[in-house]
Amino acid sequence: MSKRLAIAGSGAIACGLAATAAHHGPVLLLARSETSADRARASVEKTLSRLEAEVDPEHVEIVTDSAALAEATFVVEAVVEDHDAKATLLTELNTILDADAILASTTSSLSVERLAQESGRPQNFLGLHVFNPVTKMELVELIFPKAASEQTRSRALELCEKLEKTPVEVPDVPGFVVNRLLFPYLFSAVRLVEETGMDPADVAT
Repeated sequence: MSKRLAIAGSGAIACGLAATAAHHGPVLLLARSETSADRARASVEKTLSRLEAEVDPEHVEIVTDSAALAEATFVVEAVVEDHDAKATLLTELNTILDADAILASTTSSLSVERLAQESGRPQNFLGLHVFNPVTKMELVELIFPKAASEQTRSRALELCEKLEKTPVEVPDVPGFVVNRLLFPYLFSAVRLVEETGMDPADVAT
């Protein structure tokens, strides 16, 4: 995998992606503070140890200065699920990255079309919805804005292949496909418990 893959974020999804990518080569991870960087480093090391992976944790270089991502060719944003927070970071990254670099968001519910416009590079943008735990879940939902180029599409598929994930292109609708189907199912389970008095553990089984 190209050493110019970068992940912007330091939470569970970001660290899971970093640990997954580390199996295939160096990856940059952007944290917003030294405290976040320390937590991310510990999380990545713990994940790789739990997987008994023969991967050097040093494959994940953790930085706190966004300028360190300037030479990245594919950057995955993986911060809090809030439009304004994501839009602010995407706008910042757009000013740093080369014009040909791809920007992706791990959003699970926000409009990819809207984020693409906020990014300033809708032709080089996509939604890359991975599932937790990233190291184990193979499915990836790919969501492309209307302006996405063929190169963006092919490079997204190439990344999924290198990460050994199964990509499925889905429409840009609330919840995409998995969450759109999952949440009504979960709400039905809650209603069943309320209506019948069943033990939630019994319903969960």
